[in-house]
Amino acid sequence: MINVLDSRQLLAFAALARRGSFTLAAKDLFLTQSAVSHAMKALEEDVGCRLLDRVGKRVLLTQAGEQLLRHVERVLREMQDARTGLEDLSNWGHGRLRVGASTTACQYILPTVLREFKQSFPKCLIRIEPGDNPRLLEVLRSGQIDLSLMLAAPGQADLAFVPLFEDELKFLVSPMHPWARLGRVPREAIARETLILYNKLSTTFRVVTEYFREEKIVLTNFIELGSMEAMKE
Repeated sequence: MINVLDSRQLLAFAALARRGSFTLAAKDLFLTQSAVSHAMKALEEDVGCRLLDRVGKRVLLTQAGEQLLRHVERVLREMQDARTGLEDLSNWGHGRLRVGASTTACQYILPTVLREFKQSFPKCLIRIEPGDNPRLLEVLRSGQIDLSLMLAAPGQADLAFVPLFEDELKFLVSPMHPWARLGRVPREAIARETLILYNKLSTTFRVVTEYFREEKIVLTNFIELGSMEAMKE
């Protein structure tokens, strides 16, 4: 077990080193002179060496005291920085924001949103975790991200979903494709066509296949791709 020094004793030691007087150090710390004296005695016993020399009414540091003071000043600065940092976190926009999003959202939705957010909250640290719905749900539950931008996933009673917008899925075809010339998709032709769908692990794939199942359309020919850009190509 690590034997750490008492922070209150270190604070009293730093004040005594700065002021050179038990009376003045006690006044700065709102303590009695006796309390500061007892703290120094306990600290010297803890470290096993003399830290102070008393010359008349003045208090001087020994060589060991000077060495300890360098460490104490650094420790106290770190403690103050820690307090300041924690206080900053209580101010909205000064902390961190870990966002999960699909690769499509990362490419088409988040850039503009994050740019505006960063302009409003420049001190906020933002980290993006890309992934499909199953992966995003996993890291959200494990506390690795704070929120996720994703398609609504049913059956997640332990999570709160806030609708942002509704998206519409459409067929995307080449200008030379017969469907493009028709301006519509013949129902009987869908099952015969080779479709390119997002990968099976995605919510998009589930939504599409469930829709066609409800419409009693059996998809027999399809290709899976994990990139929207590749699908458009």
